[in-house]
Amino acid sequence: MADRLGFAYVDTGAFYRAIGLFCAEDGADLDNPQDVESRLPGVSISVRYDNSRQQTYINGRDVTADIRTQAAADGASKVARVPGLREKVVELARSISKDEDVVMDGRDIGTVVLPNADLKIYLDASIQTRTHRRVSELLNNGQPAEFEVVMKEIAERDYRDKTREISPLRVADDAVVIDSSDMSAEQVCDVIIAELTRIS
Repeated sequence: MADRLGFAYVDTGAFYRAIGLFCAEDGADLDNPQDVESRLPGVSISVRYDNSRQQTYINGRDVTADIRTQAAADGASKVARVPGLREKVVELARSISKDEDVVMDGRDIGTVVLPNADLKIYLDASIQTRTHRRVSELLNNGQPAEFEVVMKEIAERDYRDKTREISPLRVADDAVVIDSSDMSAEQVCDVIIAELTRIS
């Protein structure tokens, strides 16, 4: 979408993954919000763009590749419950969107981060489809992946994100819901561009 529209792509999930990675490497208990929050003063998140591709940095270290593991995804969901961390990520995401048009990806963008966005998309798919996609991604990146294990991790992450007290995952009242279970990425882009055309 970002390439087709000429917009910057902002993956807020990468911010949570990066901080989760930092905290894990720093010895934090990711299931203990207070322990995670105590590490935040030592964390600096920044992004750079290479041909509109987001590069994510923690304390000046490029972690773009390091955060694409299933463990990083699981860690992101755990640290995302920490109020101080969410404030940090929301502030960064909003600052990026102030100066340019963006396609922003995350689990609370339409409800919390950019509640006045021109177009909100709630992109969904069956858990079986999402698991197949995730397993393929992991295997293509040379990482081990077992279907049942990955599906269990996805289900647990969904539950944590939907039941957390702060900024839970939910459909924004004015969002367009797209079930991409039987769609290609290109087909999804076509639907979204049609929605943009409709409102512009």
